[in-house]
Amino acid sequence: MTLATYFRSRFLFLIAIVFIIAFTTVYSIISGMTPTFLYLMFVLDFGLISVVVVDFARCIIEARKLQKIADSITETTSLTLPETSDAYSKVYQQIIQNTFAQTAKQTEKLHQKIDHDADYYTTWIHQIKTPITATRLILDTNRNIENERIFLQLEQEVDKIEQYATMALYYSRLNDFHQDYAIAAVDLGEMTKMVTKKLANIFIYKNIRIENNAADLQVYSDKKWLEFIIEQITTNALKYTSKGGTITFATAENDHEITFSISDTGIGISSVDLPRVFQRSFTGSAGRKVQNTSGIGLYMCATLAQKLGHQLTIESAVGVGTTLTIHFNKNSKMFD
Repeated sequence: MTLATYFRSRFLFLIAIVFIIAFTTVYSIISGMTPTFLYLMFVLDFGLISVVVVDFARCIIEARKLQKIADSITETTSLTLPETSDAYSKVYQQIIQNTFAQTAKQTEKLHQKIDHDADYYTTWIHQIKTPITATRLILDTNRNIENERIFLQLEQEVDKIEQYATMALYYSRLNDFHQDYAIAAVDLGEMTKMVTKKLANIFIYKNIRIENNAADLQVYSDKKWLEFIIEQITTNALKYTSKGGTITFATAENDHEITFSISDTGIGISSVDLPRVFQRSFTGSAGRKVQNTSGIGLYMCATLAQKLGHQLTIESAVGVGTTLTIHFNKNSKMFD
């Protein structure tokens, strides 16, 4: 609490003190009081000044206590305010405590709802995987050379359903990321082969060529989350690349970082849209050209990369293609 704040909060009280001191001083001088009476006036004035000083010191102490409480408040903190003898302060403290208690109850209800929703989505996603697996089995059992292309199309659609279900599961876990990750050495070359094999049906159906220039470099990351990021970026590249195009996987290394890039020869992204592609639900002009664009995929990739201690950057030109690069910092604490 500053002196100016104290004066504003005790304005009438201080005016009364100043008036009393001024009145007694002027009156004692004009009326020619005896030395004894003057001494009594001095004691009174000194006492009033002492009251102001003590009150100012008390206000400073209480303000520091309140500031300390305010700095330590979190969602799980129970609010206990310091004792006060001031009637108005007691009323304000009661209002604050009641408001805090109501807010805590509402926050708890919100957390419970979020937990229930997350449980529901997780259960639904795991359940939907059963018919997906059954559908794959039926396709494998009944396919033949005559209808191979139809089966390939059906497999591609089943792959999409599974990808969307996986995306929904990972999206529901974004806020609890810290509870579900394990940092270990990951081979980028092996990761590339694993993702391209998983998406092989789409590569074959769209006749998109793969250029795998990814070296067997090791980075430290969470294998499951990193696989999701690379798969999502590759899926985006497949979505926006026309039949007969090319998708290139490449790695590079210098003293500070290892990079892993995925480039396509797709429709590209305009310079106006480029700064916003990592924003949630942003689809841009590309979203109006291609169906089933949600604007969630790249947002999740950028968010997960940041949580893992990596960086995701993008370069693109309309009609030329897009390159997304994951930067793995060698000097980050993750590598210690």
